[in-house]
Amino acid sequence: MLNSIGIKIIMPNKQSHNIINRLKNNYNIKNDFTLNLLSESYLFINKMESHAINFSVLEENKDHLILKINNFEVYAESVEDIFILSEVFIDKDYNFLSNEEYVFLDIGTNIGITSLFLSTKENIKAIYGFEPVPYTYKIAIGNLKRNNISNVEIKNIGLGGFSRKEEFVFNSKLKGNSGLRGEASFSIRNLKDKEKTIVSVDIIDVSEEFLKIKKIHPQEKIGLKIDCEGGEYEIIDKLDLDGLLDQVNVLIIEWHDKGAEHIEDILIKNKFKIFSRVLETNSGIIYASK
Repeated sequence: MLNSIGIKIIMPNKQSHNIINRLKNNYNIKNDFTLNLLSESYLFINKMESHAINFSVLEENKDHLILKINNFEVYAESVEDIFILSEVFIDKDYNFLSNEEYVFLDIGTNIGITSLFLSTKENIKAIYGFEPVPYTYKIAIGNLKRNNISNVEIKNIGLGGFSRKEEFVFNSKLKGNSGLRGEASFSIRNLKDKEKTIVSVDIIDVSEEFLKIKKIHPQEKIGLKIDCEGGEYEIIDKLDLDGLLDQVNVLIIEWHDKGAEHIEDILIKNKFKIFSRVLETNSGIIYASK
């Protein structure tokens, strides 16, 4: 997201005026919150419009919207939420395709957008999400209920190298930046103290949860989507230590701050073929399969 790397877009007054009028007309906007949020998210709104997908405002509230994208209805209260919609439904960062049956673990579920997207794949039989922050978890559960999704189960826990309590810095407008990396996140670091909340979360040993799921689904292949703001390193380390990467077939991993090399080395050692790219100076994404 542009905000995450310190870029602020300032539009000329005439252009801003044109955009505001366009948004008002296109989405029949009735309140200031909606207009402000869609204006601040205009880069992503415009991107979705240009791809001619079904995108509309279903419900306006004083602090959040219910948006429709394709056949899904989703909660959004921030630019970050709308950015994730664009990332998942337009950029299709998690557009996994296969003719084999899979079960996916969505580690770092956030508000459930990736789980919703994966739930449309006929070959994905079940999705298990893990979101440790209670506020964010409740929104994810609401999104599942709103769309009558039956093949996704989300737990209010995070996964890690060992079970414990952690404290995350949290801001509801930057839900996707909460995690072990803390103020290594540019967005979190630049918040004022009054904009930060400290939340206590439960982290559970990733191997314990993995083995529970594998026991339920002994025949299906396993895919992992990992986007958990710094926890990705200890998750991969623990799965490697316990010999469980042998039972994983596909991984989509977003890394933060410490680079990709450590994760790449472990995956190559475990006979994965990988594509790895840098997104920003402190983040990137790895696609791995066998």
